[in-house]
Amino acid sequence: MRWKTPFSFKAAWEACRSPSQGVYWAGLCWSGGRPRWPTHYVLVLQRAILTHCYLNYKVFSLVSGCYLCYHNVETLDLLFCSCNYAWEMWYSISGIFGCELQKVNVVQDLVAMFNQRFNGKKNKLASIVFTAVLYFIWKERNERMHNDLCRAPLELAKCIIWEVLDVMGVTLQDVL
Repeated sequence: MRWKTPFSFKAAWEACRSPSQGVYWAGLCWSGGRPRWPTHYVLVLQRAILTHCYLNYKVFSLVSGCYLCYHNVETLDLLFCSCNYAWEMWYSISGIFGCELQKVNVVQDLVAMFNQRFNGKKNKLASIVFTAVLYFIWKERNERMHNDLCRAPLELAKCIIWEVLDVMGVTLQDVL
């Protein structure tokens, strides 16, 4: 390889690497928030969250009901999309943005819907809220499973809003 300009590592990197297309969910992931929120989001998309269905598949024997709605077998898609508790969370949070979501049954469809609905200036705020909701639904599930602590969906939605405002360095008076 012959360099036309003086050597630089940046030029060498650009010449050697093959740029790949970005993944459809990256815009919602790394735009801010607490570090554990996007990390949890990536685990959800990679289906690496240890739900009861997944653990039963890996030869652990557990009671497999959903801790949030007390119905059905706990799967990743049920926990974050189909569960009535989770859907109330998504519905109340989307109402803040003045947007109604269609009920979906698969996490990837939920991500695609958020990508489609929230573009432009609202994208950063929407992505922070999206990752926060995923994280807090999982946290609520764990609180119910391990500590027998239950919160109503509206109470959890308020908690998420306060956390997001705190992350963004905004007070409620600034928003209103």
